[in-house]
Amino acid sequence: MKAAHKSLIWHLPSVLPVPPTSWDELVALTRRLGTLAVRGDGPAPLAIGAADGWVLTDWFENVLADLAPAAYDALAGPDADWRGQPVRDALDRLAELWSIDGAFVGGGRRALLTQYEESVIQVVRSRRAVMVFEADFTAEVGSRFRGGSEEAAAFRFPSAGSGVGPLIVGGDAAVVFADARGGVELVEWLTRADSFRPWLHAGGYLSPNTTIPLADYTNPVRRRFAAEMRDPGTLRFDLSDQLRGAFTGSDGVGIWRIMQDFFADVTGGVRAAEAVRRATGQLAAAARSAGGGR
Repeated sequence: MKAAHKSLIWHLPSVLPVPPTSWDELVALTRRLGTLAVRGDGPAPLAIGAADGWVLTDWFENVLADLAPAAYDALAGPDADWRGQPVRDALDRLAELWSIDGAFVGGGRRALLTQYEESVIQVVRSRRAVMVFEADFTAEVGSRFRGGSEEAAAFRFPSAGSGVGPLIVGGDAAVVFADARGGVELVEWLTRADSFRPWLHAGGYLSPNTTIPLADYTNPVRRRFAAEMRDPGTLRFDLSDQLRGAFTGSDGVGIWRIMQDFFADVTGGVRAAEAVRRATGQLAAAARSAGGGR
């Protein structure tokens, strides 16, 4: 009944007038701004709420879906290979960016204590960072905490290739017992286009219902996000939300904790190859334990 566009990087246009359009440009920009930040000559290039493991899985999912969309789909199945080359390549690409000196506000250890909302504040209010990656709902957090009148803008998560980057979508779902007729009727009503329209007018919502005309989105930015979500070629549903049992993640467990361990390694000086080896081993073990791969 509600969708989240999870392939966006946010910034203030006055701070970053020309955003990067490819992964290589993002890495080069992070290196340049990171060097300045280490010298005390500017803000860190990135804010990240690494205390919330779902933020890190969203990073991983966007990189993996860009590099190997078929492998991304396979990882949600029972024969998932978490030690395979696509997973290693995605983690290695993340290590390339995350290990850059000066990349994050306060460094990797501080980032692991930073929650998602605080990472947004570091961009839109304190301006200690230039960019923050996360979903469309970042706009509402930014509007609530911004330090002036300037609103944050967003660009698509950049691709490593020449095409359009990936598009990861999350969703809010309602579940009812099959024999609870009143509950079933409520869910059927909530998912109708007419029922969702007042929420669209209020702002802050994206609907997965493709029968809703794009013109019903009164906010042009929301209209753009909704239009992007209707491109089936690049769209993938949030991978961690499809995993089995505890592997799906929560505070301190599953893929959330594994990605936090990986982030701690690559920002703490562990060589990328060793960090990737550790992470894939943990992922494979967690998948086996949950009955969802190897």
